[in-house]
Amino acid sequence: MEHTDDAVLQTLINERHFRAQEYARKLQEFDSAIADRRRKLLEGAPREQGDIPVRPREFKGIKTKHALISYLTVRGGRPVKRKQIALDLAFGEAEMGAPERHERTLKITANNNRGLLFYDEDTDTISLVQPKKEAVPSV
Repeated sequence: MEHTDDAVLQTLINERHFRAQEYARKLQEFDSAIADRRRKLLEGAPREQGDIPVRPREFKGIKTKHALISYLTVRGGRPVKRKQIALDLAFGEAEMGAPERHERTLKITANNNRGLLFYDEDTDTISLVQPKKEAVPSV
């Protein structure tokens, strides 16, 4: 009877090992498909002349606020379409939460940081707030 139990146990172990390998292979396929889709979205997105492309993993591990400020700073603080920012930061792997909420997350981030960021609802763009120039008293 012990021999039968060993055979059942070995069969279960083999099946578990096979399924774990199959699962890992499928995960790699999904990751590859996601990366390809992100790259195609980024390549297919209309870009303004002179725009600076985002490098893969450029914002990996960086929270939305800091990634957004860095992204806009490199681009001179000028207004950039929210959809383009969402695509670029997702491609750069910034931590922005669920993909279907990236654009909303950017709008909320801009509105919660009005001293640093400006969201223009009419043009759906986000830019850095330009520092106010203080009047220098004349001597």
